[in-house]
Amino acid sequence: MNETTLQSRHYTRWQASGIHLLISAGIAAIALYVLLRVWYPPPFFTGEGGNDLLFILIAVDVVLGPLITLIIFKSGKPSLRFDLTVIGLVQVSALVYGLHVMFLARPVYVVLALDQFETVRANDLEDADIAQAPNPLFRSLPLSGPVVVAVDLPKDMQKLKDIIGETQQSGKTVTVLPKYYVPYAQQAQQAAAQGQPLAPAIKRGGVFATLAQAWLEKAGRKADGLSFIPLQMRRGMGAVLIDSKRGGIVTMLPPTP
Repeated sequence: MNETTLQSRHYTRWQASGIHLLISAGIAAIALYVLLRVWYPPPFFTGEGGNDLLFILIAVDVVLGPLITLIIFKSGKPSLRFDLTVIGLVQVSALVYGLHVMFLARPVYVVLALDQFETVRANDLEDADIAQAPNPLFRSLPLSGPVVVAVDLPKDMQKLKDIIGETQQSGKTVTVLPKYYVPYAQQAQQAAAQGQPLAPAIKRGGVFATLAQAWLEKAGRKADGLSFIPLQMRRGMGAVLIDSKRGGIVTMLPPTP
């Protein structure tokens, strides 16, 4: 919308701010869809701290921009086009920066290592380590949400000692070394053996029991036949619910408050 149109229609500052708000909210809704459904599907948005950026997104791109428009807008003002352009550029810059940060910090893998899952983010992995992955599936980072994998450690004690020495020297854990990744299906039975029965955990009570029971009621499931394995996330310890016999992933629960 150019300056002549703005002047000819004689918008009030409230009307201009309202239009700005609608445009900003529409753009923010698209960004939120990408964040909540693609990069940070439940429970990763809360478990990985995505709600922190959500506050910035709303404050800068949905509230602050239209508010500034409300303050500075005056129909017929000579510098109106320049002022609105600056506001738009600031909003776009803030949105692009925020999305870039979230993209770099997005969870790309949920890695099972022995008796615990761990979230691995894009910026946890180094290009050199990614290139060493023997499986081509792990030589590029997922773009459409985190992938569940497992660490395949050798049974030979000497090889295992070599890996321990390697991680101690590099300061990296095996969960950020894709050369040890295998598809989760290959370790599902081992996961079933490591899982803790869900029903007794619910009977013991506590915050985790409340979260698990709430999910069971929503999903129409029973605790019998389900186990859980802890899931280490940025904001605390969540859980992965699995089938007790086959180890298949049923759902993931966010960290308990």
